[in-house]
Amino acid sequence: MIDATFVNFQCEAAPLTRYIHIQISKSHSFNDLIVNTISEGKGYSFPIVLLKPEATYFWRMQAQTFKGMINLLVKSEWTQHRKFRVKKAESFDDTIPSSPFLISPSDGATIKGLLTWFHWDTITNATYYRIQISDSQLFEKTIMDKIITVPYCESTFYWDINKKYYWKICAINSRGASEWSQVWSLKTSSPGPIKNDVKTIPPDEFNKDLFKSFNGKNPPHF
Repeated sequence: MIDATFVNFQCEAAPLTRYIHIQISKSHSFNDLIVNTISEGKGYSFPIVLLKPEATYFWRMQAQTFKGMINLLVKSEWTQHRKFRVKKAESFDDTIPSSPFLISPSDGATIKGLLTWFHWDTITNATYYRIQISDSQLFEKTIMDKIITVPYCESTFYWDINKKYYWKICAINSRGASEWSQVWSLKTSSPGPIKNDVKTIPPDEFNKDLFKSFNGKNPPHF
């Protein structure tokens, strides 16, 4: 049982690991996902207020990196899943925040270069903001799903060339999350790394056990 503000997911992977693909689901078959995103580094945090108290959730991770002169995207197998439950988060706010209004990049903008800044308006009673970026308008899988404390965010991942992406924001406080903002789109015009193949390799080539800690402690076994 997790009793905190955030659930922190961390792992131990090979030094060359570039990204971690994390999935959090209501089902052990992972067909009811609430998080399905790529994270730089070896950790990910998610606010407990966005989870249902006493419900059971399942999570797993996959290591990813680029290999060779052509930047071959290499993925490990999925780790075995773990499960957890959370206590009800303590509420300090009177009302749920309102939805943010997106500012930039403007809807339909074309972006150039690797670094892109996303801006939205400040919500006075928001403690956090959640940004999602996806190449799908339905956001089945996100290339960014991040919790931050300020009304702006920098993307540092590689954009695919001449591709359309979508982004949206919600505001969060101890009462819960706002409705999602409008969905805006953008198009890229500068190339990312060459990705002409995807290869799956056994997880022990990254690390025999991808999991390192769960909320600062050894992962629970059930």
